Amino acid sequence: MSEAREFASRAELDEALARHIADGLRREIDARGSASLALSGGSTPIGMMQCLSRIDLPWDLSLIHI
Repeated sequence: MSEAREFASRAELDEALARHIADGLRREIDARGSASLALSGGSTPIGMMQCLSRIDLPWDLSLIHI
């Protein structure tokens, strides 16, 4: 079940989203050996993608669709 959360800034939201997505990617990689993520284009997800790119993940086992 989802819960509503409020963030003080867009940067804080981007960081939280990136951590949440990274956790999901790690779980999928651990369970299946690889992970896939589809993101919308445009400027909306740029901050989150920048935060996500700084997280140490096995990117070679991840397929990202933009």
